[in-house]
Amino acid sequence: MRSLILILAGLLLAGTAAAQVAAPSLNPTPTLSFAPGNPAVLPWDGPSRVGIAYGKREQDVPGAPVSPVAEGDVTSLNAQWVGETFAAGAAIVSLTDDVDPLFGGGQSTIDAQVWGVAAQFAETYTMGLAYEKVTIVGPPVAPGDETETTPLFGGTARFGAFYVGISGGTGTREDNLSPPDEVQRAMRNYGLAYYWREKGAAVHAEYYRGQRDAAVDLVSGYNTDEEVISGFTLEAIYSDFLFGYQSQSNELTDFLGAAVNSQDLTTITLGYVPAPGWSFVVAQFDHDTFDAAGVSQGSASTTSVGVTLSF
Repeated sequence: MRSLILILAGLLLAGTAAAQVAAPSLNPTPTLSFAPGNPAVLPWDGPSRVGIAYGKREQDVPGAPVSPVAEGDVTSLNAQWVGETFAAGAAIVSLTDDVDPLFGGGQSTIDAQVWGVAAQFAETYTMGLAYEKVTIVGPPVAPGDETETTPLFGGTARFGAFYVGISGGTGTREDNLSPPDEVQRAMRNYGLAYYWREKGAAVHAEYYRGQRDAAVDLVSGYNTDEEVISGFTLEAIYSDFLFGYQSQSNELTDFLGAAVNSQDLTTITLGYVPAPGWSFVVAQFDHDTFDAAGVSQGSASTTSVGVTLSF
């Protein structure tokens, strides 16, 4: 039953930790990629905007007595302001899954908030700060309640149409006991991107890597896994139409160095994104989890629709 919680946690905590490290996404209405891996990308983004996205989700686990084992939805609110030398942004994401009674029943939730600020220098360098909080509440049959907060610092540099980015911070994760068990772990992200944009057209290609260290409380035994993330993003806008593809892999290892599982994530995005103006985006997000032997533990699929006003 714990595999269901791993799928939920992997979607948000590991699945989006490193996206957008060197350059911003061209998608103005992200649903699951709520936490940019580097707040310093904000000044390079397009016009200021406010948006909302809503998606429906399904999860399956091999050998379960029912399919899907859980169904739910995800809602994302995001806003950002981009000035000549300063930018700020914030996002709120709420994800809920109702577990089928034949699989134990109950409800799983993930709530996340993130905000960031950044400044640009000499039209070449940026520096930014962000704060992220993610809370997971598992179903009664497989409790996994946890909260993780991460302050994040990052920077980028632009060389023509090429961008490099790096970010890092130390996160604090705790359970729901009283007093809570707590561990701290370092995280860092790196990215290299090609980013070109003008009115009605744009290209964003980026390779990124990220890592969150394993950590353990030797007194209570409370621990977190190491998460190593690598991925590639390719997005293009032509005549205000957006086409996007993102592929990412996550490798999880426990604090003793033993493999836990691996995760493959794929996102396909289509939309109409004039700027300024109203944007409409449809995204398909697929996530597969495998154990250390490569055997499927489960899958999750989310289809979302987003609307954004850019100004």
